[in-house]
Formats: sequence, C-alpha cells, structure tokens
Amino acid sequence: MTAALTALGLADSITATVLGTDPRAAEYTALRLAYEATGHHFDGALTVPALVDTRSGRVVSDHTPDILDDLGFLAAHPAFRTGS
Repeated sequence: MTAALTALGLADSITATVLGTDPRAAEYTALRLAYEATGHHFDGALTVPALVDTRSGRVVSDHTPDILDDLGFLAAHPAFRTGS
C-alpha cells in the first residue's frame, strides 16, 4: 500500500502504518481498537490493508480494490496533491 501512496503522489498527505511481526506491538493494538470502534465487540480477524478514519477512529474499508479507488479519488483532489 505504501507503493500505491507513492505512485499516486499521496505519500506526504496520507499516513501509512506498516505492521511488524510482533502482534503485541502498539500498531496491532491501534488496529484492533479501530476495528472495535467500527463494530461493537468486534472479535474477528484483523485484516490489512485497512483504511482508518483518524477522526472517528473507525475502519472505513479493508477491501483493497475499494481502498485503491478511494486513494485514486484523493489523488485527483487538489487538496491532496503533493506541493499543495
């Protein structure tokens, strides 16, 4: 997903977190909380990539084609272009 952000010119506008191998790391906790905010008492598997709205703390999507479409729309918006 970081490659897609770079290719779309969004690397400086969109924050991406890459998960490491330790499921006890803070990044995993943050992702779990985002899923729980999306679905009360969420107990399913965490999937990545996941697009998270930082204002609400909720997962917006974890479907790669939809995320790439959303990022494409953002890349076309003047407010998200590099150097804007």
